[in-house]
Amino acid sequence: MPSWQPVWRDVRFDHAAAGEAVEQLRAAARRLLAVQEDRAGLADAARLEWRGRFRVDFDRSHAQQRRWVESLVARLLLQAARIEAAAAAATAEQARREADRRRWHDEAAAERAAEQADRPRPQPH
Repeated sequence: MPSWQPVWRDVRFDHAAAGEAVEQLRAAARRLLAVQEDRAGLADAARLEWRGRFRVDFDRSHAQQRRWVESLVARLLLQAARIEAAAAAATAEQARREADRRRWHDEAAAERAAEQADRPRPQPH
């Protein structure tokens, strides 16, 4: 038997749940961006004839909310990317484990074959 052992357990990762989470995160980001675009159009319409302190306050608040939404969208997309990276890592780790198992079986078979070849054979009479 080879002097090393592969990891015999399969990687446990729910790829379906990960894919669903990625899709939901991206859908939420798209919805937020769509709402922000709608709000920007409404804000632009409101600004056409608006002057004074309340307009300045409105512009400041609107800009702050826009930055907050952009930050949230970036975090949602980053989390989606992290989940995708974890799924890719799980797939790669499973492939590595399977390759290690095949290598272990190949080495064990080679060792058995070498042992059989080294055994003395009965001489014919």
